[in-house]
Formats: sequence, structure tokens, C-alpha cells
Amino acid sequence: MRYLREPEPERGIRQAVLPGIDRIVAPNPSAHTYHGTNSFLIARPEGIVVLDPGPNDATHVAALLRETGGRVALILLTHTHPDHVGAVPALAAATGAPVAAYLPSALPGFNPDIALADGSEIAGMIAVHTPGHAADHLCFARPDGTLFSGDHVMAWSSSTVSPPGGDMAAYIASLDRLLARPDRLYVPAHGPLLPEPPGRIACPPPGARGRHPCHAARRPGHDLRPGARNLPRPGARFAPGSPAHHARPFGETRRRGARTTAGGDVAFGRLNHCATLDVAHPIRHFGQSGPKRSF
Repeated sequence: MRYLREPEPERGIRQAVLPGIDRIVAPNPSAHTYHGTNSFLIARPEGIVVLDPGPNDATHVAALLRETGGRVALILLTHTHPDHVGAVPALAAATGAPVAAYLPSALPGFNPDIALADGSEIAGMIAVHTPGHAADHLCFARPDGTLFSGDHVMAWSSSTVSPPGGDMAAYIASLDRLLARPDRLYVPAHGPLLPEPPGRIACPPPGARGRHPCHAARRPGHDLRPGARNLPRPGARFAPGSPAHHARPFGETRRRGARTTAGGDVAFGRLNHCATLDVAHPIRHFGQSGPKRSF
């Protein structure tokens, strides 16, 4: 599969995504966040729901307040990483809106006003607990087949599964769970929409077992626990067209594996689910010499 890209969006303004759903893209672009966090504004009879307010950035909070007129009925979180939860205190203080998130939280000391669990109904959606990227990660499913997929599945890139909060075994199990659902469109927390998600993130058919690392990861005895040291060897190369998915956990920071994107770039400590390489490129571990590649 090739990743889906989009032009850099204008900052600080409300942009239509789907009927009744807009976004404001936060000014926090990076190798992990693409153009920035998508803060979604979801129209509801009770008011506007802000899903993932974004980072602790005064200009972004000001844009959220301006574009909603301060009429925020609910603040909703997919998970408590800083690029999603950072703006919560300021936005909640300015609007008085309650905060809803999964409990137990992965952020010490964070206690939402509304505790969510797997299957909770909130703002016309169903919460789907999808740990892996983060222990408290939630997706939100709408009755029309749209799923807010947070950072679990994105169109522009693969997700990060990194200790201590990331768990590869949980990530794979959560992927399988999403693939069993009937959702037709994913709305990720970074980058563009992901249409026809099953065809884009599903593993090869059972006939490919033994040849695809995703299937190998499910073999008995394969250790998917955080901290396991079953990484590709330094200097390993993947031939063009070979699977780039390393369904293996990442060990300590100094030993995290690199993954190669569909374009051939190297990004450390990230998971590329069932993509294929267009360009062969060596894997390097942190601390190895050699030029860095852009992501």
C-alpha cells in the first residue's frame, strides 16, 4: 500500500472534513504528527464536541475558542499523549466543558470528568478500546460506518508502538479487532481520511503464512512483550517489494529497530503495517554511524 498524503493545511481555521465534522490542525508538525494534530469539531444537538484538543499551544487553544464561539459541550480524547491532551486544561477552563477519556489513564494524575470504557456510548458514538499505541487509546465509532481511529491507524504513516506505554501484542490484537468491524472510513488524528480501511491494513491471505512477518509474529513462542530483543539485525536489507512490516516489539531506545517506509525512508521505532518497499534500504539501530534519512 502507498500512504496517502495531503497538502499542508492552513492553520487556525475551521476546515470541513465530513458533514457535521470539521477540524483545526494544530501547529505541531513533526515526524510523528505529520502536519499536526487534527482537533475535530463534531456538531451535536447539545453543542460542539472537541475530539483531541491537541498540544498545549496558546494559539491553537485560541483558534478552538474562536472557531467554536466558546460553545463547547464536551471535550473527548482518543488517548493522553501530549499532542492530544496538552490543550485540555486551558480549553476546559475557558469553556467549562467536561472531559471524557478512558480510565485507567496512561497519564499519571489525569482524571477525566467522564470515565470511558470499551463499549461506552458518548456523543452518539461507541468507544472502542484499542490499546497498543497507548494503553488508554480509544477509537470512536459512529453509526454511519465512520470510525475516529486516533493514532492507531492513519493514512499518512504507520503508528508508533514504543515503550513504556506501547505494547506490540496489544497493538496487533487491536488491529485484528478493528478489521473485524464493518467501519468503512477511518478519520485519523493526523493526516487525511483513510477510505476502505480493511483493504489497506489487512494482512495478506492465509496462503501467505510463513512468508509474511505479520503472520510470523503470531506464531507460538514469538515474544511480543515490550522490551523483547528480537529486532532485525543491523545492516539488514529488504529487497524491493518485500514486506516492510516488522511485527516485533521495540526494546530499549538504543536498540529500537528502524522501519523502512513505502518510499524507502528510514524512521526509527515505528511500525509499518503490511506495506511494501519500493526501494531497498538498510536498517540501522540507534547509535550506528551513517547518514540519517528524512521522514
